Amino acid sequence: MNFFLFATISAFSIGIPTLIALCSYKQMKGKYLPLFILLLIGFINEVISLLMIMVMRTNMLASNIYVGIEFVLFTWLFYNLKKQDRLLFIISLLLGTMLWILDNIILHTIIQANAVFKLFACVAIIWYCVYKLSELTLNSVADQFRLVDLLLCFSLLIYFTFKGFILVLHTFSAVSGSMYFIHLSMILCALNIIINIFLSLVILCIRKSLSTIPY
Repeated sequence: MNFFLFATISAFSIGIPTLIALCSYKQMKGKYLPLFILLLIGFINEVISLLMIMVMRTNMLASNIYVGIEFVLFTWLFYNLKKQDRLLFIISLLLGTMLWILDNIILHTIIQANAVFKLFACVAIIWYCVYKLSELTLNSVADQFRLVDLLLCFSLLIYFTFKGFILVLHTFSAVSGSMYFIHLSMILCALNIIINIFLSLVILCIRKSLSTIPY
């Protein structure tokens, strides 16, 4: 299959969890509201990115803006899931904001393929997932959202670990323009489709968990 076509199909697979989220807004407007916003903005970003590629041959402007928004929303989401560590998430948010400005405005332009902030965002999200997973595995207290959070964290951990690996190769290795890198990118696209299916399951689990709460 043509790589661009496969990458486009992968990108728009976010439409599946986005549609389910739109149908589940009432159930997601609590602590999972950042996930709802993230999916909606993610879908809009994919539409804008495709149009920019078709017209301008590059989507770097949309990509650099989106990764900044994505980082903020993931920080908000995990803050909601682990509010007792508020200071750590505030520090992470401030550090990420300063690094985004440094990478996209001061050191480079926002229309370049800037990797420094993207790498930081991957590491931060991986840390959020590991931090939350450690709590879920060590804490035996029953929670109706335990399955939701486990599925969410494992999905994000797998995706951003592999994405971070590819970013490191692209930034610091000579293979970035080779077929090897293209094959890795195709694996990431396939993984993106799988993760979007898992995110759909996460939203369905949120709906089910809330439906079992007695009123």
